[in-house]
Amino acid sequence: MGPDTILLVHEDPIFLHDAVQFLKDNGYAVHETDRGQVATDLIDKISFAVVIAALRTNDGITGIDVLVHHEMLFPGGGKILITDFLSNKVDYLVTFIGALCVPTQVTKEKLLFWIKSVLPP
Repeated sequence: MGPDTILLVHEDPIFLHDAVQFLKDNGYAVHETDRGQVATDLIDKISFAVVIAALRTNDGITGIDVLVHHEMLFPGGGKILITDFLSNKVDYLVTFIGALCVPTQVTKEKLLFWIKSVLPP
């Protein structure tokens, strides 16, 4: 896939629908899922420019797990974690893998800004 391919992993179907439509309207090719295992399987098959994952997914695999998987396969790829549940461990892991951490109540316009900021050069 190209530099405008995004994977969005989020447990909220309304957020997924709205964000996917917004990103597609802005020229991105977007894959979506609410499950961490599906996300890691997609990462195994597709080279995403950016992976955006909520901390919680609907199958118990965390967004951090998804982002770590992406970093292992595509070092330096864009990574964004969506969460309001920051702890020292989450903060350390996000920093360690080079991800950006953003709040749950993110506007679509702000999400677009953050995507552009983590796109690999």
